[in-house]
Amino acid sequence: VQFHEDLRGMADRLLVLFCANRVRVKIVQPTGPGGSQSIKLTCNEERISNFYRAIEYASDSGMSHQPPASTLTSVALPILLTRALTVFTEDYSNKTENVELPSLAVWSNVLRVLDDHGIDQKQVETRAVISTRTRKVVLRNCNGLGWVEFERTQAPKRKVLARLTNAGAKAKRNGRAQITKIEDQWNAKYGPVLEKLRSSLCLIVRDLELEYPYFITGYGPADDALTGGPYVPAVEGPPRIPARGTEWPVVLRRTSDDVVEMPLPALLSQCLAAFAVEYEMEKLGRLGHVLTLFRYISDEGVELGSVRELGGISGGGRSLHERHMNVVLEPGKPSNNTRRVYLTPKSRRARDSYSFLVQDLEQRWQGRFGTDPLKELRTTLETLVEIRGIKGPDYPNTTSWMSPYFIPYSI
Repeated sequence: VQFHEDLRGMADRLLVLFCANRVRVKIVQPTGPGGSQSIKLTCNEERISNFYRAIEYASDSGMSHQPPASTLTSVALPILLTRALTVFTEDYSNKTENVELPSLAVWSNVLRVLDDHGIDQKQVETRAVISTRTRKVVLRNCNGLGWVEFERTQAPKRKVLARLTNAGAKAKRNGRAQITKIEDQWNAKYGPVLEKLRSSLCLIVRDLELEYPYFITGYGPADDALTGGPYVPAVEGPPRIPARGTEWPVVLRRTSDDVVEMPLPALLSQCLAAFAVEYEMEKLGRLGHVLTLFRYISDEGVELGSVRELGGISGGGRSLHERHMNVVLEPGKPSNNTRRVYLTPKSRRARDSYSFLVQDLEQRWQGRFGTDPLKELRTTLETLVEIRGIKGPDYPNTTSWMSPYFIPYSI
């Protein structure tokens, strides 16, 4: 296997070594006739097939062509949406009364859609727009807290009902009351800015073709993808439906009547999720990965210590970005923070496409939802971020809310 004599060639060489070790292809010698620019491998027919699939997975062959180089002239819209959602979540979590308060994500994606009568637990997926695996995890955790109970029925059809217990109903009421309290505080502080923000969000969300979660979420505890990847092909529509995993529910927006009644964080979250999903439909990488990690890694690479926490990179080959071959590392012990981290071909294309694509999508949204709502959304978000002095994060963690170990369900 031969490589270019440049930084990208060096990163690709590390990738080939990683793939060879992963599928147990034998490295006959560290380098072939071309010195550091080649590697000699030997294996049987089955393993070369596995090796090829691994290399293809890390390549940019399944992606769209890289768009022209571009420079951002302002903070990207999804970053502004994330920061507003983040600060609302922080204000929500700063409770002053001694009440049991569910996290905003758990209220939004679990308790909100349940009642004390009980519904088929599978309906939670479509009501909350969450995957099957997410539903199973979060209902189990809420059951452990005594907020949700299950009942198995036999007739007329065998199914499992999920219902709120008295404690769960109380937690649901407490969560809604806390949201109302924070919205009232924001109205008092920000007045016309908040009114314009809500108005512009409503104009956009009401015209979305699909429903999205009230709090942006990943596909499962170990999968931060919003729709679960491209296993089921996209539908160009209308309605336009993204490529998705088999467990992600496609929920068409039937009416816009309820939009004006949505809590502010739900409007922010649905707008952000829609932008991120449409971004990823362009087949140029996941928006969250670019915002949280890829754009911080140049072709020269960076030391593991500078991105270990940023990207959740363990250095042992099993963390999400290593396992999915988004990054590749120099050889060494997992604890060695001086090892350099490089992007693989698919991650480099995602990084280099970001500036053009995020601006292009915002311009397309102007044509779709109207120039005035988009400009007002941007202006009010920029004003809010400036007033509050929000620095980050640039994209939400879409999986941590599912596990009480990382973020307790009860605040």
